[in-house]
Amino acid sequence: MRLLICIDDTDSKTSEKGTGAIADDLRTMISNHFGVTPSFVSRHQLLIHPDVPYTSHNSSMCFAAELPAERY
Repeated sequence: MRLLICIDDTDSKTSEKGTGAIADDLRTMISNHFGVTPSFVSRHQLLIHPDVPYTSHNSSMCFAAELPAERY
């Protein structure tokens, strides 16, 4: 089963981790728990507009993971 894990812009001016670090943490957790190697994390630029709140770049992250079908 192929999963795409997508993470919206999660950081704030006071957060300890940015969206990229959270995506890397999730990749590690998935790898450790399921014994698979997720793909690289890709960055996606979201709309930068005064009506859309964001901290610095308003980007999201995404990666793919292929999980063995027999487990699900």
